[in-house]
Amino acid sequence: MEQVLIKSATLPKPCEYCGKEFKPERISAKFCSNACRTKAYRSRHGIPNPDFNKLVQKKPQREEERYLSFLQEELDALLLDEMNSEAKYKTAQNRYEQALDTYQSSLNHWSRENTQRRKKEVDQLRSELFDIQVKKTKLQKKIEDYQKYIDKEVLEKSQLIMSSDEIVNLKFETLDLGGDWQSLFGEPSTNFGMIIYGEANSGKSIFALRLANKVKDFGRVIYFAIDEKIGITIQKKILDNNIRGIDLSMAKNKREMEYVIKKGDYNFIFIDSASKVHITTQDLLDIKKKFPDKALITIFELSRAQDIFGAYNYTQFCDILIRIEKGKAYSRGKFAVDGEFQFL
Repeated sequence: MEQVLIKSATLPKPCEYCGKEFKPERISAKFCSNACRTKAYRSRHGIPNPDFNKLVQKKPQREEERYLSFLQEELDALLLDEMNSEAKYKTAQNRYEQALDTYQSSLNHWSRENTQRRKKEVDQLRSELFDIQVKKTKLQKKIEDYQKYIDKEVLEKSQLIMSSDEIVNLKFETLDLGGDWQSLFGEPSTNFGMIIYGEANSGKSIFALRLANKVKDFGRVIYFAIDEKIGITIQKKILDNNIRGIDLSMAKNKREMEYVIKKGDYNFIFIDSASKVHITTQDLLDIKKKFPDKALITIFELSRAQDIFGAYNYTQFCDILIRIEKGKAYSRGKFAVDGEFQFL
């Protein structure tokens, strides 16, 4: 009987999913590949197959990532095999126990043969389950080791450590504004962060508009006129200071601002003012994080306690601080020594 079973296991049989003939490695094999086994499982449980049109649009994976994905797919297939094998083993174990009870109560020849057959089935399924679990353990260890290897490669290739010579040879794009602007805060990087602050009616908006008019030569400018809105006041400031070539917006929260910035692909972002709008320090940090290559210039109003109202810890993330007092700007920043500029 055992010889017949072993011989029949080597005969070709049709795959229960695709119908293609294959040569099974064991008697209980039903599918020609792990792919068919997974598809059959999805079909039985109503799980949709992946949309490969969408998968094609994904960012191409590195060779190491593709191999890791392949190993993970193999592990998923083994886990599915393990689950099915455990279910078959438990069923066979229950049948064996029932046959054993019948044999012990009747002690007839048929019951003994049935019990022996059930026992062989249980032993075979236990062996298959053990083999699957051994393969699963080895594959899990292989995936874990390979993930460590990838992490090590990424760490070695990353720029966590740079020599002083490498840093000296780096090229950074800066803004050469010239004249009083350069003497006020030097040559900032193109993605600088600035806070303009002062008391009410000290000239903060005029200073910001003139700066916007200057940096427009280096890229597109969006000016969020939240404080004064689009009205006669802002119109008068634009006319009096000959401001041309910048865009203005009345967006009043982070979501609207991000939409405007992304749609217009602006290089310089002015927010006038953050103290009078529902925008938090975290919102400003989020905008800066989402648009790291943009310059962000934010206006704040001094509180009665002479604190930058609403800025909280945001000042430590800025490159330049500009204090406005009665038409005069005082600077403190990373790109030049402290300076001052009488603009009114």
